[in-house]
Amino acid sequence: MTDIKAHVNLERWESAWQEGRTGWDLGDATPALLSVLQSHESVLFPTSKSQWSVLIPGCGRGYDLAAFAAKKGVSAVGLDISPTGVAEADKELHQVRGLSQETVRVQLADFFEFSPSAPFDIIFDHTFLCALVPALRSAWAKRMSDLVNKGGHLICLMFPLRDADEKGPPYALSVEVYQELLSPNFKQIYIREVEESEKPKVGINRDDYGAQKISVWERL
Repeated sequence: MTDIKAHVNLERWESAWQEGRTGWDLGDATPALLSVLQSHESVLFPTSKSQWSVLIPGCGRGYDLAAFAAKKGVSAVGLDISPTGVAEADKELHQVRGLSQETVRVQLADFFEFSPSAPFDIIFDHTFLCALVPALRSAWAKRMSDLVNKGGHLICLMFPLRDADEKGPPYALSVEVYQELLSPNFKQIYIREVEESEKPKVGINRDDYGAQKISVWERL
């Protein structure tokens, strides 16, 4: 059995936040996510419901949480293991954007130990799986299956897609890795390349690390 605690490096991420080494920070919501929220609105937010719960692990400053919270009826939760990261997200969401705690909140919590009162309708993974050492991938998949409602959805911005190597984070991934991890409990219903116009113009140059695709998976 994998010792999860031994592989979760709190000090690395807290130091990155404190020292401003936040190359993942886009300054706003992920463009490819915004496109999918529009193109798949009826799938992600069916009219049979009026309330939806969203989780984003490793949520950064919470820009994507704000994008979800803009949809009426959504309550969004972000997770981070860095106290400084949580403080920065709280500042962005509640002081800068004026969003309410009822609509969106960020918790200081370990994704692998997080115990919500109920599963979520939607989870968005963006620069989270790639930040985990490969030894934690099976545990990541198990947690995703536990945390997404049956019939709910997991949206993955798949990055960095490149041949396997020892570099990271971000650690190399492939479409096949996602399929192997998720296919036991999820059905892939959508996948495409991230378009040039959707690639971030700030932060790290992601093309230096690998390709990007965005996908939607339905929980079986």
